[in-house]
Amino acid sequence: MRVVKVNLKQDPYPVYIGENILPAFGELLRKIDFPGYLAVITHPGLKELYGETIETSLKRNGFSYFTIQVPEGENTKSLHQVEALYQDLISLKMGRDSGLVAFGGGVTGDLTGFVAATYLRGISYVQVPTTLLAQVDSSIGGKVGVDLPAGKNLVGAFWQPRMVLSEVSVLRSLPRRELMSGIAEIIKYGIIADDRFFERLDKNMARLLPPLDGKLPDFEFLEEVVEKCTRIKADVVEKDERERDIRAILNYGHTLGHAIEAATDYKRYTHGEAIAIGMVGAARISTTLGLLGDEDFRRHISILKKAQLPVSCPSIEKGRILNALKLDKKRKENKLRVVLAVKIGKVKIEGNIPDKVIEEAVDYLRVHKPQV
Repeated sequence: MRVVKVNLKQDPYPVYIGENILPAFGELLRKIDFPGYLAVITHPGLKELYGETIETSLKRNGFSYFTIQVPEGENTKSLHQVEALYQDLISLKMGRDSGLVAFGGGVTGDLTGFVAATYLRGISYVQVPTTLLAQVDSSIGGKVGVDLPAGKNLVGAFWQPRMVLSEVSVLRSLPRRELMSGIAEIIKYGIIADDRFFERLDKNMARLLPPLDGKLPDFEFLEEVVEKCTRIKADVVEKDERERDIRAILNYGHTLGHAIEAATDYKRYTHGEAIAIGMVGAARISTTLGLLGDEDFRRHISILKKAQLPVSCPSIEKGRILNALKLDKKRKENKLRVVLAVKIGKVKIEGNIPDKVIEEAVDYLRVHKPQV
């Protein structure tokens, strides 16, 4: 089992990463003195696959618990579902000395974390992420929230988990497309922080990709990669817990990616696929402004194609993307703040990008099929 510590000043917590560590869940909760009365928030598919393992571990360690099931999918991240969970917790007579367990992907983690942050002005919770994307990104750092019809994550809070347990064996149950979606966020970490990690990914992408013949990827390498991404994110979060400065670099590709998701009603692309396209758009803006060289731009496209991720979004109406960008929550003084690449392994935050440059990048993604 690998352990990464998120060393925040007020609320430090461990991230446990490994294969077949879920049976030790109860012991790890006891280690952090987690509340003995808790609710596990998950969805029916995961409960069927892993519910018994979690329940056995909780019982063995003396926890009293209930399981609350929520639907899968982005639509679950809504204020309507938040209110339904509040009512469930009230019915279960959960107080401030109770806790929540988010057992699921990014949607379940964001939703559960937001409920934990706001119910009775805040109760303890832990993350048990079950998708690759959630393990390397959304489960770490305490950003929680839900969507509004106007856009994604427009209502939220910063509320750190007490612990994260990343059980890589659960990734075996992921559909191939979902596993590949997480690879987009993994590539992002190389671009924003570590050129050697990027090179390692580029040379070993086949070890991450699930083959079409139904075999599994290299889980030993996958565990190593999850740990590396966790360490990069932990380092950034420790420096800027509430995204006042450097933490914004974690949003590389997300400004355009979120707009593409919103413009397609969250139905055409997975989150990771949209972020892959968004990274190409961010790289295009970077190149247009003279920040990023042509070779590093081509390397963006090359590695994303190796990961079998989309690099363009043809046939989406331009106006829908631009309208979604106007609602981006990272705007400052009515200007988009976009993370741009300087080179592989280094990015910067730019808040004064001409509208015509952004529009050109959107056109590029819609019209062109980027070549390596």
